[in-house]
Amino acid sequence: MIIFVSQRHQGQIMRKQVSIIWFIISAILIVLTGALIGYVYWQRNEMKAYKEQVLLEAERERLEEEYAAISQEYSHYEGHKAWLSNDSLVQQLDREKQRVQRLLEELRTRKDFNTATIDSLQSELKTLRNRIRIYQAKIDSLSQENKLLQAEKDEALNRYKRATQAANQLQKDNEALNEKVNQAAQLGTSELSITTLNKRGRKSKDNDKIEKIKISFVIDHNPVAATGEKNIYVCIKKPDGSTLVKDRTNSFIVQGNEYYYSLHQIIDYMGVDEKLYFQWKVEEYLPAGEYIVELYADSRLIGQGSFSLEE
Repeated sequence: MIIFVSQRHQGQIMRKQVSIIWFIISAILIVLTGALIGYVYWQRNEMKAYKEQVLLEAERERLEEEYAAISQEYSHYEGHKAWLSNDSLVQQLDREKQRVQRLLEELRTRKDFNTATIDSLQSELKTLRNRIRIYQAKIDSLSQENKLLQAEKDEALNRYKRATQAANQLQKDNEALNEKVNQAAQLGTSELSITTLNKRGRKSKDNDKIEKIKISFVIDHNPVAATGEKNIYVCIKKPDGSTLVKDRTNSFIVQGNEYYYSLHQIIDYMGVDEKLYFQWKVEEYLPAGEYIVELYADSRLIGQGSFSLEE
């Protein structure tokens, strides 16, 4: 009887120990399960946070690219300042450009980005795009006006050039016409005769025997030439080019240059043929060679001839 009780007691002890063991195992399993669930939840949150960070970084890079593109657009408008210098649009563009540069710098340097920051920058980007479209419309309008003004300026310049060319051509035509009139009004000569005579009044070409040089010619009829008093000059040039003169004060002006004359006569020209006679008395040595006789009137050469003397 004593043995039976002892065995029963032992059985109860064993069952109690088993229960304790199972309780401990259950508690451990519960703790492990809770820890596992907590770890899984933590890992999920970490993964979610990582994904959000990756998305935020991707969105930040996208925003940075778009802000950089807008900044480039504002820089492109710098070239229009030449014809926008007096417009308030220049100041607006400068302010917007500085604003974009500031936001772009913030995107590149700021570390604590979150969804709210991204949303704010996206909203700001939308506003900037709208303003870009407004500025673009204004610039396009001003550009079109500038093109029209430039076209009008070019047309005015072309008209001025054409008018200047026409005026120059008219001046040239007038000068040519005046020259033709002057040439037409210029006196002419004909029947020029040069005779060298010895002391007997006979023709001679011996330079040592010449005593007189007779020159005669006709001032031709010219209805368009000015009538009135005319100074007729005769220049007898020796072979060396010097002019035979009796007095070194015998000079006249031709186109601003001083010429010596050998013979001079004043006539009253009436526009009809007029025969003139000149005579040079030889009082100097005349070298052999060819002599040139030039006739002048109204400061112009109106005739020319030559003769030769022999030794």
